[in-house]
Amino acid sequence: MNSRNVASVLKILFWGIIAIIAGLLLLSFYKGNNPFETITPEQGPLSVLHEETFTEEIISVNLSWNVGGVKVIVSKDDKIHLIERSYVAVSKSKWAITSTANKTLKISSGNKNSLFFLFWHTPATYLELQLPAKTYDTFKFSVISGKNELLDLSVNLLDVNSTSGNISVKNLLADTLKLNMTSGNITFGNATIHTFDAVMTSGNMIYDGLVDKRLGLTMTSGQFNSDLRGTAPQSIDFQMTSGQAHFTLAAPADFQLSLSKTSGSFSADFDHSQNGNTYTYKNGRDDYRLKMTSGSLTFSVQD
Repeated sequence: MNSRNVASVLKILFWGIIAIIAGLLLLSFYKGNNPFETITPEQGPLSVLHEETFTEEIISVNLSWNVGGVKVIVSKDDKIHLIERSYVAVSKSKWAITSTANKTLKISSGNKNSLFFLFWHTPATYLELQLPAKTYDTFKFSVISGKNELLDLSVNLLDVNSTSGNISVKNLLADTLKLNMTSGNITFGNATIHTFDAVMTSGNMIYDGLVDKRLGLTMTSGQFNSDLRGTAPQSIDFQMTSGQAHFTLAAPADFQLSLSKTSGSFSADFDHSQNGNTYTYKNGRDDYRLKMTSGSLTFSVQD
């Protein structure tokens, strides 16, 4: 190979690498992520963009947010208070959009897109929602990214749709949880839920609390760790394509566990009798069904 051919090959390799890097950066921008987050400049104090107070009776909330973050806390009075903040001035057209009808409060972010490039990025907005202490009928929460917190919420149905970002849920009381998670991180601390139904494409989920009726989870990949306290679930329906999952029953338990496994590893960390892929703990009262294509799954009991 002569020097001209070598130079041509090196040029192709160089521009090929540049194209791959550019493609990865554009994909990260498109998803609303900041590939340069380690060099994000310091931000100043948060300033209030606008505030709203709602005095009418509200039994359901539908909240959709794009970039920045959401914090839901208990109000100190019997009114709903909405406070939107940002580190920089944001045009009014990008403020939160609200409406009320049929005892339902709808809130959506007017800040639709997030773009990062080196040291520059479009401004993020942060919502604080204060709700009176009572049990709500439904709370629908859709989030694309950011840091989000739901604190001391009592609701019949919590319906969460998360694309990415971080969600922290503490002291939740819910009859039913429905969760659709594409990626990111979600943590439940001291939760009390009767029926738990979740679909997880990737990411990380940590659950600490009670699920006493049904725990259903379908995960494509990622990590799931649970500490189930108080009362053991009456039924578990778990399906995993790959990833890692760990169940710990820190509650009085009595169940029969049926395992369907293509490959991967399963650890039954409890006293049991075994018949094929069926594991019985005590009398086999509750019905637990686990299905895994690959990955790692551990099931332990600490009652």
